[in-house]
Amino acid sequence: MPEFRFEAKDEKGANVSGQLNAESEREAVRQLQSQGYFLRRLVKQKGPSVAAAVPSSAWRDVAAPVFIPVSSKAMSLFFSSFASMLAAGMSIHEATHHLAERAPGRILRRAAREMSEAALEGKRMTTVAIRHPAAFSPFVVAMLETGEASGMLERSMRQMAEYFQRAHALEMLFRLETFYVKILIICAILIPTLPLLVLSGFKAWLPVALTRTLPILMGLIAFWYGWRLLMRYKVMRQGVDRLKLSFPIIGSIVRRNAMAKWCRAMTMLFDAGVPLSVSLEAAGMASGNMALAASTSALAHRVSAGEPVSTVMAESGEFSDTAVDMMITGERSGDISGSLTKVAEYCESESETASKQSAVLLGVVAYLIVALIIGYMVFSFYSGYFGGIFELGEE
Repeated sequence: MPEFRFEAKDEKGANVSGQLNAESEREAVRQLQSQGYFLRRLVKQKGPSVAAAVPSSAWRDVAAPVFIPVSSKAMSLFFSSFASMLAAGMSIHEATHHLAERAPGRILRRAAREMSEAALEGKRMTTVAIRHPAAFSPFVVAMLETGEASGMLERSMRQMAEYFQRAHALEMLFRLETFYVKILIICAILIPTLPLLVLSGFKAWLPVALTRTLPILMGLIAFWYGWRLLMRYKVMRQGVDRLKLSFPIIGSIVRRNAMAKWCRAMTMLFDAGVPLSVSLEAAGMASGNMALAASTSALAHRVSAGEPVSTVMAESGEFSDTAVDMMITGERSGDISGSLTKVAEYCESESETASKQSAVLLGVVAYLIVALIIGYMVFSFYSGYFGGIFELGEE
C-alpha cells in the first residue's frame, strides 16, 4: 500500500506532520479530514503521482509568490469562469481542461492542467492547490476543500470570485488615489536632470539622466522585491505588520482593511461549514495582516471549546468596539453571517474614506518635497551665478 507524508493543522491550529498508508491519495485525504485535520501538504512517497510530477521548488514556493503573484483580478476571473462551467454541467475534469488553455496567467493555467490530471485519477483539487501558494492561499484551499467535501463547489467558487472582485476594486481605488503621488515622486527623480535637457538637448541629457536616475530606479526596484522576499518569513512579516498597525494614520487604514477582509473570509468559511478553529486561521491569512492573524489564531482553541467569536475578537485587541458590539448582536440574534458582513461593510466604508484623506495628505507632502527640490536647484543656480559675477567684479 502506498505511503504518504502529510503536513496539516489540527482543530486547535497546531502544526501536525507524519506519514500514513492509504490505497490512494483521495483516501489519504479522507482519512486526515475524518481526524479533523486541515491539510496543508500531501506527498506520495512511493510510486508516480501528480504530486510527484511537480516537485517542491524554491521558485514555486518562495520566489513565485514574491515576483509573480497571481492578481486578485485573475483569481476572480478564474473562479467566475470555473463556477460558470460547473453550472453549465461540465465535470471538474472538463472545466479544468478548458481553463488549462484559457485561464489568466501561466501559474493558473499550470494549476488547472494539474487539476485536470488529478480529476482523471479521482483526486481532489486541493491536492494540487496547496502546491501553488502564489495563487491559492490557505483561505482559498480551505474554501475549495469545503466545497469538495460538501458537494457545493460551484457555490464556494462564486463566493471566492466575489471576494477577489471586491479585493480588486479596493486595490484599484488605492492606485487611483495615489496616482498623483506617484507622478510627483517620478518628477522628483527626473527634475534634477531637466535643466540639462533644456540647455544642451536630448543627446547630452540622456547619458546624464541614465547615470543619475537609472541607479536610483534600479535601487528602488531591488529594494521593493527584496523587501517582499523578506516578508515571506513569518516572524519578519508579523513584526512589520504590527508596526504598520501602530502608525497614527496609516495604521488605522491598514487595520480597517485587514478587519474587512477577515470578516469577509469568516463569513464565507462560516457559511460553508468550515470548523471555526480552522476558519479563524484561514481568515487570518486572508486578512493580509500576519499580526492580526497571529492574534486571532492564538485564541482559536477557545472557540473550539465553545466560546463565542466575539470573545476572540475582543480579547485579540485587533478589532474596534463597534465591530465587537455588532458581532455580539449577531451571536445573540443567531445571524452570525449577517453580522460579519455588516462589520466588513462598515470597515470597508471607513477604510475607503480614510484612504482618500490620506492620499490627499500624501499628495500635499509629495508636492512640498518636489517644491523644495526645485527651490534648492533655483537657489543653487542663482547663488553660483551671482557668485561668479561678484568674483569677476572683484578681479
